Amino acid sequence: MSDAPDITTKNYCIYRITCFRTGKVYVGQTMSLHIRQNQHWWHLKRGVHPNLHLQSAYKQYGRSAFYFEVLENDIPESKINDYPTLVAAAKAYGITVTGLKNRMAKEYTDNDTRRRK
Repeated sequence: MSDAPDITTKNYCIYRITCFRTGKVYVGQTMSLHIRQNQHWWHLKRGVHPNLHLQSAYKQYGRSAFYFEVLENDIPESKINDYPTLVAAAKAYGITVTGLKNRMAKEYTDNDTRRRK
């Protein structure tokens, strides 16, 4: 038997983006942390992030006011859509979860979808 990890298992992580100036956080989940983190910064820098409150804070305070960190790592695919898993990870870091939408909890807003024309 091998002690090597099973590479066929898909594991997720839960992360947050914190704005130091406002104290608000954005909590999300992904299987590809590096890619997702780069997507967030790319969208914010270009002013097209789908979360309008996060985008507004980024525009007002700039990149240096934000911090990206992993809250929980190595979550099996079978448990990532489990609301208590996401809420527990958020609450462990003192985050009040006000919405769970499309497998993502965020304090920035409950209904914040950018309308594209």
